[in-house]
Amino acid sequence: MSGKSLFLFSNRKPEIDVAGRLARLVNLTTPNMLLQGDERRSTNRANRSLPVLLAAWENDEPVADETTMAITKDIGDTGISLILCQPLRMDQLVVGFWMPDEPGNLVDGTPFYVLTQVITNTPLGGGFWQCGVRAECVLTLADYPQLEVLSEKMQHLAPPRTAFDSSDELPPL
Repeated sequence: MSGKSLFLFSNRKPEIDVAGRLARLVNLTTPNMLLQGDERRSTNRANRSLPVLLAAWENDEPVADETTMAITKDIGDTGISLILCQPLRMDQLVVGFWMPDEPGNLVDGTPFYVLTQVITNTPLGGGFWQCGVRAECVLTLADYPQLEVLSEKMQHLAPPRTAFDSSDELPPL
């Protein structure tokens, strides 16, 4: 037998194989976790991947020593789905967002805080967790000056002013 391939698609571009596999992955998974039993959602949800700061909330103030970063999966009218590397181990937490001053300019903005109640912790595999939180109220610096302890950490949510490529050294946290 000669050294020729027996497969008709041996000259296929690798990009076609990748595209097919990724399409299958999308088709076999859902953008949001399936609802359990009789659970129904009557709120609007938008898929958004945004970095957020999470801080435990105790005695009407954030616990500055108990913070972590997470990524939003989706944001609804009354709740937020978060992806993080550990389950949430508190009942209430503050979710800090970086609110852009204008569309398309993610760098310039201000912190925006939401007090939330932890509802679900679901293991996803690979050490990741999807955590659902119900939004209870907006917290402002004017009403809760104790949020100021989070201000330095909130600065890390804004993207850098200059773009980086893969050869650049990333800035320290």
